[in-house]
Amino acid sequence: MWQPCKLAALLSAAAQYRLSLAEFYLAEVALELRDKNQAKSAAETGIEAAKKAAALKPNNAEYHRILGTLCGQVIPANVLAGIKY
Repeated sequence: MWQPCKLAALLSAAAQYRLSLAEFYLAEVALELRDKNQAKSAAETGIEAAKKAAALKPNNAEYHRILGTLCGQVIPANVLAGIKY
């Protein structure tokens, strides 16, 4: 039986994942349109959401995959910012 706090954490992790996925797509489109500022902003927002999702549910590999993918999107937008990731 699910305890309310565990269910809330799982739903929150899923919500954070969906946000990170939406920001991934936004960053991808911005990169295609050569809008580096928008791509960087979207990727960084997605990174924060993906970090939260991975922290809430660390055994979910997909959450870690999207985090890594978003980190990779920051690099074309700003090569020097990629160093910190």
